[in-house]
Amino acid sequence: MEVRSKRHNRVRAPFDCERGLPYTEVNVNGKIVENCEPPTRLHGLSFPLSGMYLHRVKLLRTFPWLLEKVAERMNVPEGYSTVEDYRVERVSVDTLIVGSGLSGLTALSKSKAMLVTNDLYTDLFDDPLNQGELLGKVKDIIKQNEGRIIQGDFLGKFTEGFVVRTGKKLVLVSPSRVIFAVGGRYLPPIFEGNDYPNVISRRLYLKRRSAYRRIVVLGSSDDAIKTSLISGGKILTPRGVRLFSRRYLELAETRGVEIEEVDSLKVKPRDGKLFVEWNSSNLLVDAVVFAPVKQPRLEPIANAGCEYRFYPNMGLYVPEHEMDGYMRSCGHFVVGGARGIMDE
Repeated sequence: MEVRSKRHNRVRAPFDCERGLPYTEVNVNGKIVENCEPPTRLHGLSFPLSGMYLHRVKLLRTFPWLLEKVAERMNVPEGYSTVEDYRVERVSVDTLIVGSGLSGLTALSKSKAMLVTNDLYTDLFDDPLNQGELLGKVKDIIKQNEGRIIQGDFLGKFTEGFVVRTGKKLVLVSPSRVIFAVGGRYLPPIFEGNDYPNVISRRLYLKRRSAYRRIVVLGSSDDAIKTSLISGGKILTPRGVRLFSRRYLELAETRGVEIEEVDSLKVKPRDGKLFVEWNSSNLLVDAVVFAPVKQPRLEPIANAGCEYRFYPNMGLYVPEHEMDGYMRSCGHFVVGGARGIMDE
């Protein structure tokens, strides 16, 4: 779907298909429309005023209200209808698992919990590097426990309990404990042109990889190497930031994966593709795929009153938890990518 921004009439597209992120839902003639397909045209793009000035001169630090003004110029829904008629169902369970992925489904298989998620099929299912015994076990868990899985939207913690929306029904859950298995998300690095269509996350690339013949990968974690092993693309990583494990560095060397440290990066559209410039080199590609260290999804965790803190060496906010995943600040647990674990 072709969507244009209000500010400069430029074609926009989501960088990931996670619900709630920019441009996954857009405003078309006053209606909320899901938008997760690649744009049909990239020609005629123009961006006369770069958004990088917000970062270069630190305007956002001085005037944080600028973020609100920028959001007002995006072609996204400004609100949602409140006239929907939902019936309410109350459920009492000992344990509620929020999220899925490998960690959430494993927790489900080892307990009598109820699991709620809006997406059972995470990137684990799309990654060709995980098409063996591990994927088979995950599918078996889903099949054997489907009666305890609710596919819906986790709305958060309220006075009455935790609320889940599924279809035209609101499920009010009163659990003794909650296990957050909400995983993490890839955030686009800051560089010139990082919001052009087809600058996408590794997660979205895995869903669309047949549509892209040539890509370049951005990142300094093992996920960047995994993406390059699938695509054959070159890896660009910020100079002095190398978070690769020895295992994957050796695998990259064996498979001929090229990793280059860069000081600067700029992306702009050209002939329906993306022209990538760094240092003294350049490349014309179908997509720029970013795969940095995942940022744990903190929204539902923070909503439940759980504390988190910033780890400057990784550039991440991570929930405060103990070795077993227990979050003492709120009395709940966190597992998998939501606690910062990166390797399946």
